[in-house]
Amino acid sequence: MANAVEAQVTDAVAEANLATIGNGIPLSSTQSFLASTSAQGTVFASAVRQQRELAIAGLAATVKGAAQILALSRRQPERPTPRQAQIGSLEARLAELETQKAGATPTPKTPSSTWTPDQMVT
Repeated sequence: MANAVEAQVTDAVAEANLATIGNGIPLSSTQSFLASTSAQGTVFASAVRQQRELAIAGLAATVKGAAQILALSRRQPERPTPRQAQIGSLEARLAELETQKAGATPTPKTPSSTWTPDQMVT
């Protein structure tokens, strides 16, 4: 009977060893798959965050562009620069002198009436 017990103990130890060795590969595969899945989740979360940031930046640029377009349509006429005002007053003085030379009465002109926003002097 001693041999029968020893055979049972030997079989139990052998089965425990085989179970441990046999479970090693599936457990390591599972750990590898879990690590891979965790890494993919991190990558996807990062991509979503970057996509949101780009969407916010795009909306901010759109809002700024729309504000600039609306500001252009509501812009008040610009005042002439000192150089443009000087040229306008010189043109007005020249017109006065020409009308005086011709003998007609001069019509007063101000620099603002002779300058238009379309005229650009460099």
